[in-house]
Amino acid sequence: MGAESVAAKLERAWIGALRTCASLSGLGLFLLAVMITSDVLVRWLTGRPIIGVFEIAEVLFVLVTFLAVALVYQDDRQLRVDALSGLARGRTAASLRLLDGVAGLLFFGVVVWTGGAEWLKAYLGGFLRRGLVEIPSAILLGFIVFGSLLLCAVLLAIVAASVRRLIARPGKGAADAAG
Repeated sequence: MGAESVAAKLERAWIGALRTCASLSGLGLFLLAVMITSDVLVRWLTGRPIIGVFEIAEVLFVLVTFLAVALVYQDDRQLRVDALSGLARGRTAASLRLLDGVAGLLFFGVVVWTGGAEWLKAYLGGFLRRGLVEIPSAILLGFIVFGSLLLCAVLLAIVAASVRRLIARPGKGAADAAG
């Protein structure tokens, strides 16, 4: 019982962390909308842009995308075409979910590996994005790597659940392995 309660607490903390990241993503999307709207109004009234809106929007686009992606995938709310996988049931569905998880792990694992190396170079080198406002490149790369790392953790859980479902004996423990 103690292990289950610890596992339940860890799962609640994990979901809470993912929801916090998604909330920050939502806040970033709101700020992005306000900034772009303000910039359009100022340009219309004065003929000049607000300095920094373009550069900050670039950071916010990355933040919005990569902080929310893990929760979206965790809750299975991503946009997808599932003409075939939507019809699959049982072991076939678990096999397709396993294939999806492994492919995602490979892709985002490469993103974490290469992005992490690039982040380290940008951080240590103090590289800046060019524009009216110079923003450290490490900020954008950091959001990409962090979000991809969160997604890899979600994908690992999906792969593990799919494997459990595939190796479960029909009728005995199948309901536990389905989740």
